[in-house]
Amino acid sequence: EISCIAAHPTANVVATGQTGKHSHIYVWDVQTMAVCAVLKDTLDKGFCSLSFSASGEYLAAIANDPFHTLVLYRWAKQEQIADARVNTEEVLVATFNSFSERHFVTC
Repeated sequence: EISCIAAHPTANVVATGQTGKHSHIYVWDVQTMAVCAVLKDTLDKGFCSLSFSASGEYLAAIANDPFHTLVLYRWAKQEQIADARVNTEEVLVATFNSFSERHFVTC
C-alpha cells in the first residue's frame, strides 16, 4: 500500500513509499514505469513522508516507527547513508530546503 510520494526536482522520476511490515521505497521512471531503485525499510515499519533534495541526489524518508526516524538515502546507489530519531510526537512531513543539500525541516 502506497503511503507517500515525492517528485524528483529535475528528472522524470517519482519515489513512492509503502506502509506496513516488509515495505520499501520504489523510485520509478514516470514515462516508462520502470523501477530505477528499490530502497529497503531497515526499521520494518513503512514510511509516512518522502522528499528529494534540491539536486535530487538524496531522498529523505520519515519512518512510521515510534520515533519517526528520519532515514537518508543516496537513492541512485540504493544506499542508506544516515538515520536519526526525530520525535516521539507525530511527524507528518520532512522536506529539504530548496537551496541546500544538507538542510531540511520536519513538522
